Amino acid sequence: MRDLRTADPAAGAGLSTALVFYHFRDRAGLLRRTLGFITDRARQHAVHPGAEPPADPVELLGAALRLEFQDLSEVREYATTWGSCGPA
Repeated sequence: MRDLRTADPAAGAGLSTALVFYHFRDRAGLLRRTLGFITDRARQHAVHPGAEPPADPVELLGAALRLEFQDLSEVREYATTWGSCGPA
């Protein structure tokens, strides 16, 4: 995401760069809101609603890893998004 120009997502969405700046103020604001959105969506796949988490730490880790490696397009999308934010 270091190479992301604000004009790129604006063009992809068919919007003017000025409109993107109006709503997000700057590149950092756009990234912050985008990653916040992805994080909120990822949380939906990270826990089982109403389920009690395992008390044993090893079981808890296993459950977290199973959820992280679900073969769902949404889970891959989140991993790709966050993975592109890491060190170059």
